Amino acid sequence: MAFEKIKGHLKNINGIVNIINSKEIPSSFLFCGKEGVGKLTIAKEFAKISLCKSKINNEDFLSFDSNDGLDCPGCESCRMFELGVHPDFLLVDFNYQAGLLGEKVSEQKSIGIDTVREAVKFSNLKPSFCFRKFIVINDAEKMTVEAQNSLLKTLEEPFEGTTIILVSSSSNKLLPTILSRCYKLVFNRLSQSAVMDILAEKGYEIKRAELLSEISEGSVSLAFKYEKVLQMFEENAQKPYIAPFLITSKLSKTEDFREGAVTVLNFINSFLYFKMKNYNNTDKITKAIKENFKYMNYLKHNVNTRLVLSAALYKFFSEFDFFKQGAVL
Repeated sequence: MAFEKIKGHLKNINGIVNIINSKEIPSSFLFCGKEGVGKLTIAKEFAKISLCKSKINNEDFLSFDSNDGLDCPGCESCRMFELGVHPDFLLVDFNYQAGLLGEKVSEQKSIGIDTVREAVKFSNLKPSFCFRKFIVINDAEKMTVEAQNSLLKTLEEPFEGTTIILVSSSSNKLLPTILSRCYKLVFNRLSQSAVMDILAEKGYEIKRAELLSEISEGSVSLAFKYEKVLQMFEENAQKPYIAPFLITSKLSKTEDFREGAVTVLNFINSFLYFKMKNYNNTDKITKAIKENFKYMNYLKHNVNTRLVLSAALYKFFSEFDFFKQGAVL
């Protein structure tokens, strides 16, 4: 994938291309914005293009030609990058940490100091294949305070030729000292049409893509989560009276039941907001949304997740006749 194939964020992408062309790539970046808008994709593409052998002449970085675009014909560097084995690129995330610790990915709740120390060791090594190295730390806000502090010295005194990109959906959870040392790029929500195009390219039926793009708040990852919620609802469409309990029972067997319950409650509210423009009784919808926020608040205070979710689903299915009307526009 090249930059020109990415939906949205044209201003930021143009800025990144200009930075690469300037041959003065900063040592640290912060890519921040809502989850699922493409921050990680762009960070990885930034690294891939910067490491691309076909774009490098001796020690010179990319010299883009307006006619050849940003696509590489398939150099060895790009092939290694696509295979996930590039020696000058490191992606730090829960998968990486799980591999270091010999644990399951699902067991990772935060990025610890030992994981960041390994990334720092990597940053201090000279590039082995290209003239530069990239480290991308995804969900950077999940670094513990100790981990962030261990990264701070590297951000203050970066190793020459290494660029670190922090990708975060909640940058307010990062230490001010971290924030002050990064070149910041803010990524806004994608437009509805951009989300719809991405879903259509993934093979979604047009009506489904239109609905999901309408309710997903400019986030592709949220659209995927809501699609799973819709699938659960539709699987139980023939059993409307016991559907709330069947869905709750299925979710309760997942590794993060509470998070799944919150996703369902968020879906209901987003769906109701969407329906409001075509619904006569807006007061009824407003009341239901407020009620749903109460359910979410119950979850924050550790009220039984099964009871909360079952009650919310029962109310939604019965009051808005979801199974009869379905998820239609």
